Amino acid sequence: PFSFAGQHYEVTDLDAQPKPVQRPGPPIIIGGEGGPRSVALAARVADEYNTPDPTIEQIRKRRAAFVEACERAGRDPGSARFSVMAQVLVGTDRAELHRRTEAAARVQGIEEVDPTAYLKDFAQTGFAGTPDQVVEQLAEVAELGVQRVLLESPDHTDLEMIDLIGTEILPRMSG
Repeated sequence: PFSFAGQHYEVTDLDAQPKPVQRPGPPIIIGGEGGPRSVALAARVADEYNTPDPTIEQIRKRRAAFVEACERAGRDPGSARFSVMAQVLVGTDRAELHRRTEAAARVQGIEEVDPTAYLKDFAQTGFAGTPDQVVEQLAEVAELGVQRVLLESPDHTDLEMIDLIGTEILPRMSG
């Protein structure tokens, strides 16, 4: 049970249910850009190595560095996940995608943007396009050994895009 008495809230003997299942404990995720220290530490103790905003070439290099670090540590590289965290912009058609691109640019403080140019840059380290295009991009990184992708929306108020990902992209991904 958990108790807390603060300035605004008080909880007495809270026994939240259901309890999370974590045996033997919570998973350990270490993140980095494929540098020797982060991959060596992950190879020794992590359940997953996560790398942020990589290009396709960086995925290749960072995964190779992680695999090599696992082998140096005497660990089967397949015993830990390799994952990517990247931003996503998805729209059902070009017009919707461009509206989302303009909104994402505004979040970054960019008032006027060429959606085509912005998307070209965005796609270097993120996933962008229609659901079909994003599924193809996710399949490409899976072929490179990425086992999980954490998608980040540049516009956290756009719940319709999150719904689109959940209904049109997620069901088409295996594993």
